[in-house]
Amino acid sequence: MLIIVAMCTAMRRGELLKTTWRDIDFDRQTIDFSPKKNTAYTWEWRIKDTDRHSLPLTDKVVQILAYYQSRQANGYPYVFIHPKRYDHIKLLRQQAKWSVCHGICPVNNLTRQFKAILKLAGINHGEFHDLRRTCLTRWLCNGLAEYDVMNLAGHAEFETTHRFYLAVQEDLLQRAQRATTQAMSNNFVANLLQQPNKTSEAPNENDASIQKQ
Repeated sequence: MLIIVAMCTAMRRGELLKTTWRDIDFDRQTIDFSPKKNTAYTWEWRIKDTDRHSLPLTDKVVQILAYYQSRQANGYPYVFIHPKRYDHIKLLRQQAKWSVCHGICPVNNLTRQFKAILKLAGINHGEFHDLRRTCLTRWLCNGLAEYDVMNLAGHAEFETTHRFYLAVQEDLLQRAQRATTQAMSNNFVANLLQQPNKTSEAPNENDASIQKQ
């Protein structure tokens, strides 16, 4: 489920791991990117107020999240942290062995698990951040403006988003080139180009009149 939501929202790994069920609006089909306070159920996570924003969810992703929520026991506020891991973190917090730094990446074996998934899929190289890159690229390919993608992605600089846009444009040119090559190699087009120009073969009236003279 973590991978599906990452592909849908372009959220970073750390952002997803700090998402709570309160951050998801099932009616509006959005997920909020927001800071967390240090409470009995959540640990502190700091972001700038200007970085707060909402991201869209598809119908299918909302259905998956709703199903997952219905099967999760009460008392576990984080969407993507397994209950056993949450219980361990809760114990560490009670023993004062948990800090803001620990909360940056509350799951310590995600990279190993993701590499195992890639192996099962027959993918030799990749990282979790590739899911974010894929989502941003799809947004641009499907017509979202660079500025809109910049806001959704939370990029601090326009140049970061523009690099994705240039990559999409380059891919578009290559796909157009392949399509044109395929069309030009079509037998119908080749035959059409080889047909004699009937206009040039038609007798010229002026030439005929000259011959009669």
